[in-house]
This record gives sequence, C-alpha cells and structure tokens, in this order.
Amino acid sequence: MANDNNDDIRVLLDALRAIAQEGLSYSRNEYDTARYEKLLNIASKEYAAITNLSQEEIQKMFLKEQGSITPKVGVDAAVVSEKGEILVLQRKDNGAWGVPGGWADVDESPFETAIRETHEEAGFDIEPIGYIGIACKTPNTFAGWTSAWVSQINICTAVKPVSSDKVVKLSQEHTDYKWIADVAQIDNWNAVHKPLVERAFSAYRDQSITPHMDNH
Repeated sequence: MANDNNDDIRVLLDALRAIAQEGLSYSRNEYDTARYEKLLNIASKEYAAITNLSQEEIQKMFLKEQGSITPKVGVDAAVVSEKGEILVLQRKDNGAWGVPGGWADVDESPFETAIRETHEEAGFDIEPIGYIGIACKTPNTFAGWTSAWVSQINICTAVKPVSSDKVVKLSQEHTDYKWIADVAQIDNWNAVHKPLVERAFSAYRDQSITPHMDNH
C-alpha cells in the first residue's frame, strides 16, 4: 500500500507542476500568477525530496519550458552490427543496461538526437533509417527510476548496420558495453529498454521498420 501511495504522489506532482507552469505561461493576473508560483514551489520542493536534485535545480528546469506542458521526449538508438547484434551500454548511476539515447533538444529531429546521443555515449557516428517503436514512462509506472519522475515519451530509432569491430568510446555516464544477440544476455535492464531491444531484434530480422517521413 505504501508503494501505491508513493506512486499516487508522483502522478499528483506531475499534474500539479503542469498546472502551475501553464498558469505561469498564460496568466496575466498578478494574483493568479502568485498562486501558480506557490504551486510550483510546492511541487518542486516535493520533487526534491524524491530525487537527487535540489529544489533550485528542479525549478530552473521547469521554468525553461513554456506554454502547454507535455511529456518530455527522449530518443534511443538500437545500434545493430552486421552480425545482427545490438549495442547496449551500462549506466554509471544505477548499473542498468540500455541502448544509447537521451533527451531531444529543441529544433532537433529524432534522427539528429539519435546521431548526437550515440556519438556522445559510444563515440561513433550512425545513420538512422527509420523507427522501431515508442514507449511511454510515467511517474507511477516507473517510480523506482530517477529518470522517470516526469512523464516522458521515448522514440526508438533503427540504424544502418555498423561493423562489430567498431571502436566504442564510452562517455563518463557509462562503465561498460556489450554487443548482444539476445535480451537474455542482460539481467539488469534500464526502464523499458528490454522490450524495446526485443522489438528491435524483430524489426531488423523482419524488416518491419517504420520509415521516416520528410517535412516536404
């Protein structure tokens, strides 16, 4: 029951901070603005209690977002070798394994995010060719993960196969890497990465990759 209560609190905080931020973005009444600032202060204080971030860091992060508050967007890259193996990296903060990926920057396409994050985390360039799947993380479904304390959408990209001899240069965020042929080779997966990698193996094998749509 205690875990259920904690999950409910995380969902409540996510909704509370969204109301506060949207109010601060659109309200033109000084009294309403003061109330929304108070709500944001309450939410950020409680977030600080369940994360490794300070209240000031959390408020600064929130206030960068303008307008309607939507889930954060993350992009993962299922990097496959010519042997059909997929690259996984071990996180330094919690020891869990997953594919390269991170938050999308403003004015950046999912392909561009996948290229940037793979270069930063694995030290080489990739050529995205399409999409493998989409995952959703919410504060209540992944309450145990520090990266899932706000709602997020994660897009997994497919890439043109690379050489299995490719030199991997890990970033400071990771401690190890492996090329795996089956998800059973990993027993400590990062949130949602196991089903994404399972889907990636199927997508590459069956060529069931969703193509990217151009803007023109």
